[in-house]
Amino acid sequence: MAEPLTDREAHRPPETSGAAAESGAPGSDEARLRLVLDTANDAFVAIDPDGRIIDWNRQAELTFGWTRDEIIGRILAETLIPRSYRVAHSLGMERYLETGEARVLNKRLTLSALHKDGHEFPIELTIWPVRSGTALTFNAFVHDITQQVQDQELQTRLAAIVESSTVAIVGTDMEGAVTSWNAAAEALYGYPADEVVGRSVAVLMPRDREDEREAILERIRHGERVEIFETVRQRKDGQLVDVSLTISPITDAAGGVIGAATMAQDIGLHKRMEEALRQAQKTDSLGMLAGGVAHDLNNLLVAMLSHGALALASLPDDSPARDHLVKTVTAAERAADLARQMLAYSGRGVFEIHPTNVNELIRGNLHLLQAAVPKHIHFRTDLAAGLPPILADIGQLQQVIMNLVLNAVEAVGDSPGVVTIMTGIRDIRQHSPAFWGLTGHRLREGRYVYLEVHDTGCGMDNETQTKILDPFFTTKGPGRGMGLASVVGIVRALEGSLLVYSHPDRGTVFKLLFPASAHEPTANPAPLDLPVVSEGHVLVVDDEPMVREVVTAILEGEGLEVISAPDGQAGIDLFRQHAGELLLVILDLSMPGMSGEETFAALRALDPSVPVLLSSGYSETEATHKFGDVAPAGFIQKPYDPSSLIQAVRHAVHQAR
Repeated sequence: MAEPLTDREAHRPPETSGAAAESGAPGSDEARLRLVLDTANDAFVAIDPDGRIIDWNRQAELTFGWTRDEIIGRILAETLIPRSYRVAHSLGMERYLETGEARVLNKRLTLSALHKDGHEFPIELTIWPVRSGTALTFNAFVHDITQQVQDQELQTRLAAIVESSTVAIVGTDMEGAVTSWNAAAEALYGYPADEVVGRSVAVLMPRDREDEREAILERIRHGERVEIFETVRQRKDGQLVDVSLTISPITDAAGGVIGAATMAQDIGLHKRMEEALRQAQKTDSLGMLAGGVAHDLNNLLVAMLSHGALALASLPDDSPARDHLVKTVTAAERAADLARQMLAYSGRGVFEIHPTNVNELIRGNLHLLQAAVPKHIHFRTDLAAGLPPILADIGQLQQVIMNLVLNAVEAVGDSPGVVTIMTGIRDIRQHSPAFWGLTGHRLREGRYVYLEVHDTGCGMDNETQTKILDPFFTTKGPGRGMGLASVVGIVRALEGSLLVYSHPDRGTVFKLLFPASAHEPTANPAPLDLPVVSEGHVLVVDDEPMVREVVTAILEGEGLEVISAPDGQAGIDLFRQHAGELLLVILDLSMPGMSGEETFAALRALDPSVPVLLSSGYSETEATHKFGDVAPAGFIQKPYDPSSLIQAVRHAVHQAR
């Protein structure tokens, strides 16, 4: 076979012909050449100056799909060259025949070829001209690179997948040196690729985890896949990050282990979500218990407060029993306050929601807050300008702020210190640390108003922080502990979040987030001057005998006639018996048997014109949300005193008229 010619040598006749003869004596040069060509791994194609195929080896049959008998004599451009290359092929042939200049000859080219079945495939091509006397042929070796191109495309796709993956993927050799490092690894560990490739992966290992690294390498050397569901790695900034790892051996073609690929995921958010879920489950369980206890306690307190008030009203000023009764009523009021805190913790407290500006609320209560802070503690505010309003109950929000300030004051103690109230605006996204807070539920994405109370006090360790929101847990001595628990309940009910940042001897920050509102703050309406109601029948439906007795006594004292029922069915029966006589129905919502909602629906069906005043130990929002558009005439929360009941009755009757 002739040696490839350079551009100058292409005009000189070679010593041997470029195209193999089809016959020859055994052992002749032609026979040996044919044997070489037919055993070659690449396709061999020879054409004459007219572009006709004059030679074709066995590998060419496999590569292009044409047998030798089918292809010999055909035009190359019409059979093997795709249309997109035919013009360039023709121009190249003409240029060489005219000038002898062969710009593309004797060079390895990457092109596309045409298979017999019509599909195109990539090839690498080497062409050289050969002269034998006056005869000129063009010889070519063609190598099908379909598999290489597919492998390269696969590698490119895999590289793109690895680079765009949200999972940190790190490649290492058998010595533990980093060989590859994707963008997610940079985000997780803080090192850019050019700083870490070539360095030992030990840079990510905390000092107390060196044994873990050696154990992993040993297992990888034996071809094992290693999964670690929870461990820690160290970022560039020194912070530790919780990760889960899957480490797989990388093998060569012979199956030998040549390195490892590690996939790491940040499980910090997952752990926070799990902790938030546990907190939510605990809070919900305790909240149900606290709410139930508070409801039953409120029923008893209705009787205690109302009977006490009635007794005080009937006693002369100089009665020796008056002082005892006053103390009894005071104790009952303190118990009522405890019940309200329990309801707040359960999220079932009293809420009158209005658009509220947190800054204005703080400024309006500044004198009270300053009075609560001793002189040895510096009290300061840092209120952000342009704060949007939030939807909140002003009284409950005042309670939240006061509880946090008092808590901060007690944390500072007798030493000099600083208590600071800060406000601001923050946008919350799904991966924000505040997305899951200590309230145990996820926030909606959007804009939030934050309220922070800082102190320079004693701080808290991790164990204490896990307990501070539990009802009745306290570091302040017996009889305390509902303050922060009620804060949690109020914040949860307002669909906000609570975060705590603390460290022993470095102080504490309580951070509350509330959804920003587009509504403008509104002034509270002036109280109505309601007319006296002193005639008519009132039906009281309540399962607590003490409540029925004291309500009867209060209303009869106002000149009203009262009939009472211990349950819903008895109430419906009395309602039918006194049809047309009833001025009002006072209906308890929590009763055994027929519920308050069912009783209310039955009463409305009998006579929708009779006003119904709902009564419950839970908040109005909690009690009435199931009634939809069929609103009752009014609501009164237990416990209440005689004046509150009389005012509620007047309001309900006035609304109905």
